[in-house]
Amino acid sequence: MQTVEESTQNKLIEKMTDSVNALNVNFARVEGKIDSALELKKDVGLLSEKVDTIKTESSTTVNELKNAKEDIQILFNKSRERDKKADTDRKWLIGAIISVAGLGLTVLGLGVAAINLIIK
Repeated sequence: MQTVEESTQNKLIEKMTDSVNALNVNFARVEGKIDSALELKKDVGLLSEKVDTIKTESSTTVNELKNAKEDIQILFNKSRERDKKADTDRKWLIGAIISVAGLGLTVLGLGVAAINLIIK
């Protein structure tokens, strides 16, 4: 038969054990949330790197478009100088200008599409 003191001690030990178990459960939950947060931080870092890459590619695309516009201007200037040439030469030059403009717009479109995909 237990004494009152032993019974009180046993109840106290039981309460302490329950408290420790509850703390272990809470600790495991918090640890899981920390792991999730660290994984999320890693994912954000990877996405940030992708965004930086896309920014660089976008900058390159803008530069290519600027160069294409400059090329178009050069071609227009050359077309003015070649007014005395044969009609077939002028038609070829206009086709080249349209092709360069189409390529420039295609490059710009691809850059915008890539940015839109990343943003979504």
